[in-house]
Amino acid sequence: MVKIYLRHSYLKDLQILGALPQLMLLQLIDNAYTGEKLTFRTGAFPSLRKLVSQGYYLTEMRFEEDASPHMESIHIDQSQLKSGIIGIKHLPSLKEITLCYYCKVAGLNMLQAEVNQHPNKPVLRLLRDQSHHDLGDVIRSGVEVEATEPQPDDAEESSQVITTADNRSVLLLLAHHKLSIFERSLLSACMFYAYSSSLFLRCFQRNPNRSQLMLPASARCPVP
Repeated sequence: MVKIYLRHSYLKDLQILGALPQLMLLQLIDNAYTGEKLTFRTGAFPSLRKLVSQGYYLTEMRFEEDASPHMESIHIDQSQLKSGIIGIKHLPSLKEITLCYYCKVAGLNMLQAEVNQHPNKPVLRLLRDQSHHDLGDVIRSGVEVEATEPQPDDAEESSQVITTADNRSVLLLLAHHKLSIFERSLLSACMFYAYSSSLFLRCFQRNPNRSQLMLPASARCPVP
């Protein structure tokens, strides 16, 4: 087997694929892999040269020592890697990392520094400007490093507003259950429409029942 293209496979583990000795191209598209962390274990993917990943749930990509020694090209899209891309120093053949239009990575400056120090002189390609791709500081274990206010201990709280280092208010949904793709898309649309006037955050902070967001009619998004 030389090339594998997967789509809507909903895999949680790539251990079986990692054992294929002749696999050179792996493409994971549209929920082919639904795990939050994609880890390339030691000794896995011995012949892999190119990885294409589009993972809506992916928050971390990690390469262990002696994993994928022939990896040359990594393309990532449709992901928000809040824990970053870790371990590229373990990829001796790396030539390029491409962050596509809808890919955002935490610790982008740190990733660029690791690329600059890599002995094989790889290239970090950004298809949009750096501010678009950069998520800021790396999140570890679901905690924002740059949070300036103490986190509430109330287990009943389903969301909270945290101010980051660039003084922007960011709404972090810490729901006890995972939102569906439709719910995430709808919420993103609402936040986009309300962002310029800050109506969303004002209504959210003033509403005592935080499980229901009551926006003014001018700020409500159209229902699909």
